[in-house]
Amino acid sequence: MPFRRVFFAAFIFVAQIQVCSEVCRADDSARLAAIERTLPTTIAIFPADVNAPAGGGSGVVISSDGYALTNFHVVQPCGVGMRCGMADGKLYDAVLVGIDPVGDIALIKLLGRNDFQFAVFGDSDSVQVGDAALVLGNPQLLSLDFKPSVSWGIVSGTHRYQFPAGTFLEYTDCLQTDAAVNPGNSGGPLFDGNGSLIGIVGRCSFEKRGRVNVGIGYAVSVNQIRNFLGDLRSGRIVDHASLGAIVATDKNGRVVIDDVLTTGDAFRQGVRWDEELTRFAGREIDSTNEMKNLLGIFPPSWRVPLSIRNEQGRRDLLVRLASLHGEAELTEMTEEMLVPPIPPETPKGKDGKRGEKGDEKRGEQDAEKKKKVPEIPVPDFAKPLYEKRRGFANYYFNVVERDRVLSAWRKFEPFAADKKNAWVLEGTIATAKDLPYRFEVDNSGVKYRLPIGDGTWDAEAIVRQRDSGNGMGGSPIPYYQQPRGSGGLFTALWLARKLATSDEPNFGEVIYTGQAPINGSRLYNNVGEPYTIKNLTYLYDVITVYWEGNLARFYFHPVLDKRLANGTGDTNAGNNVGNKTPDGRLAMIELWTDALEHPVEVYFSGSEFDVQCGQVFYGSFVHPQEYVGVDKDDVSRYVDLPPKPPVADLPLLAHGVLPFEKVVKVYGAGGMGGFHGYQSGCVVSPDGHILTIISAALEADPIRVVLSDGRRVDAKIVDVDPILEIALLKIETSALPFFDFVAASDDNVRIGERVLALSNTFNIAQGAELVTLQQGVIAAKTMLSARRGAFETPYHGVVYVVDLTTNNPGEGGGVLIGRDSGKLLGLLGKELRNRDNNTWLNFAIPVGEIAKTLPKMLTRNTSEKRPLFLAPESLQREKELIHTDTEWLFQQWGVLTVTNVATRTPPFIDSVRTNSEAEKLGIKPDDLIVMIDGHLTPSRAVLEQIVYQLINEKARNTTLTVERNNELIDFKLEIPAGGK
Repeated sequence: MPFRRVFFAAFIFVAQIQVCSEVCRADDSARLAAIERTLPTTIAIFPADVNAPAGGGSGVVISSDGYALTNFHVVQPCGVGMRCGMADGKLYDAVLVGIDPVGDIALIKLLGRNDFQFAVFGDSDSVQVGDAALVLGNPQLLSLDFKPSVSWGIVSGTHRYQFPAGTFLEYTDCLQTDAAVNPGNSGGPLFDGNGSLIGIVGRCSFEKRGRVNVGIGYAVSVNQIRNFLGDLRSGRIVDHASLGAIVATDKNGRVVIDDVLTTGDAFRQGVRWDEELTRFAGREIDSTNEMKNLLGIFPPSWRVPLSIRNEQGRRDLLVRLASLHGEAELTEMTEEMLVPPIPPETPKGKDGKRGEKGDEKRGEQDAEKKKKVPEIPVPDFAKPLYEKRRGFANYYFNVVERDRVLSAWRKFEPFAADKKNAWVLEGTIATAKDLPYRFEVDNSGVKYRLPIGDGTWDAEAIVRQRDSGNGMGGSPIPYYQQPRGSGGLFTALWLARKLATSDEPNFGEVIYTGQAPINGSRLYNNVGEPYTIKNLTYLYDVITVYWEGNLARFYFHPVLDKRLANGTGDTNAGNNVGNKTPDGRLAMIELWTDALEHPVEVYFSGSEFDVQCGQVFYGSFVHPQEYVGVDKDDVSRYVDLPPKPPVADLPLLAHGVLPFEKVVKVYGAGGMGGFHGYQSGCVVSPDGHILTIISAALEADPIRVVLSDGRRVDAKIVDVDPILEIALLKIETSALPFFDFVAASDDNVRIGERVLALSNTFNIAQGAELVTLQQGVIAAKTMLSARRGAFETPYHGVVYVVDLTTNNPGEGGGVLIGRDSGKLLGLLGKELRNRDNNTWLNFAIPVGEIAKTLPKMLTRNTSEKRPLFLAPESLQREKELIHTDTEWLFQQWGVLTVTNVATRTPPFIDSVRTNSEAEKLGIKPDDLIVMIDGHLTPSRAVLEQIVYQLINEKARNTTLTVERNNELIDFKLEIPAGGK
């Protein structure tokens, strides 16, 4: 059957799919209910200028007053203003609020209503592989009526990492789905089976397939977005975090501190070179990739728990994260033109290798990256809501958020209304003797009475002397750190008064910088428990003040939006669902008088405030009048994220029996001629036999296999079947869980049966991560027929054609199993493309076909050395002409092979000369030459190279192995002496 008929047959068989009607009805009911809930929240985004050459995508509304999430790369070509269509057919103006160019997220605000339907936030950390996934959006920008398209699938992977595309667009700890994602879906929502928002779709793995769905899409997790949501509302250009240290994997596999900045908080907290990093943000760290993946979900300035181990034991620390970029660098890079969010092809060097130094194209690409985005005019509807300022996407919204937070605080601040008289704080310092204190804070400074003495701290003294030209005779930092040992308590209290009583904050730069956790030891770790990621679920609004070289951060309890009483879509309160005291009161001040030292931390709670500087606790100040804050023992405000949604209807996942541990990653040669150096494999014996496909990746020594637990071991080729194009590898190990292909049966496999595929598609999983899971059905069971360059396979036997994408790079060698039963059904085949119509085939070789040959392969003597491949360095390029001696030998045998019609033309025999040696031996047209003297011949170029070497080595005979009707036939041929 010609190749194109395989696809025709597949479509015929799809119509015959039979599935239990009751299951279908139950699935459809849940699916339709989820779609009904999510359709009104999804938007189609277009540039405000209908004549704009680029821009557009999808988004999702997350609050009743119109805030919506999308991708940075969607809004970047649109500028400040855009238009958004909703499922009701109406078009709304929208304005840009904030952008996260590193995480590829943007926040916009739809105008004209305050009663939008909005998406309910889920918990992406509770999502499991196999859970139902729902993608809504505007693929290919076809939603001219603004009604989103819907695709349904499963979560194929969690905690994935995607390298940066272009200048930014780094996807860390993201979700992977097999639901259809195409260009135009960017920025749209990824929902779970209940319709809860779990991610924002942004990237796909396209590679050489073109910009169409290939069954692999990625979404920024909603929990990462939660961390940045307050920062996005601030109107800023948001950065991501850096640890202030470099981690690496040592020879023993430990993740260790390779370098640490002496100016960073990690160093101040005691992190040192060569210490082992064991935990970060509540998660075990077993690789540098895991650390990079997890670090990317946090904004700068957050305090995150980590665990360090050295010879003295383990230490649990809280470390303030630094910024990944400088402010100027971030702004400049954001203004540069970004490439589309597709992993870029690594350019070829002069020698054909990718990524080599001296590449001629790099200068051109760098110049292209330097191109600036042309200035896009601000639409009239956006002008009242836009203010330009360096470092901000839209400074207008920073003023809105700053005033919101300060206004809420002033309602509860007892001294805020009195702008003339001093704040009087007096009481006792909680010590063994309860010593008295008194602070009078006014516009000029602080008058104090402490056990160490009385005095006046004049805030404006330094400014006055500087303006008059009379310095203070040294650094002003010690003065700002008064009283001595506190780290700057007087400065912190004075700035708090200025912030509370100034109608327009003009005593320094005052900006809203988003939301962050406190994680202070006196608020969170007062019962001796270790720090956990749960501490990060309560976020505070942060106002940052820059005054005379001092940096102060004020943390306020957020005010919950009453219109969003359920909290699920509240963008004001971040994660603070269920907060019983959302009154806007001050919780903490964090003040740096010296960037190289610890800040002073002032924690407000009821009728006292505690002062701490680094590891030094300065004192607890008690006063009769409740000043600010809430009871620190009120743990009712520390709540969990929304409950985990039920797992999708996937029995194998529910029982924890998906065989991920039996699938491995295989690495070898690659990077030349479009060939990939990675693929999948499956364990087929407890003592380390690995079954995979024959490919150019196996032309390596050694071949590296990565087991499901992350172990990396060397493998050698044991045997191959050139017809099935499968190879058997062997690693030195024992007691591995394995697939029993020999005992498996493909009886009773029906058309329409639901199946799962497990493989390392696109090399997404490189260590201990789970391989990719995809779902679909068997579309057809048919014969695979191919010859003379249509595509590259000698196999003419039975295959399962499936309606899920299994022809992506890296998927060959994975397995196909029953979705409900877990029964092993087949081995995923190689990438197979029809050269006539440029279509790709998704197929698997049934277990019954493999069981015919695998027992012989397993019993092969592994000590016997068998050359299976020609050395890659000896292979000439296919475009080069056949050597005259090689041509002469084919003429002597009476064999003519097919003409080159493809990049790797299979060596089919086109014709055999009458009365030639080949005809006498029984060689026939359409025979496919699969081996010569045990060397595989995957293409005509390889065949010619082997023959040429035989002539040069003056061999007298050779064995030609051909495939005919799924059988291997050997022919002994003589090599005449001499040559043309």
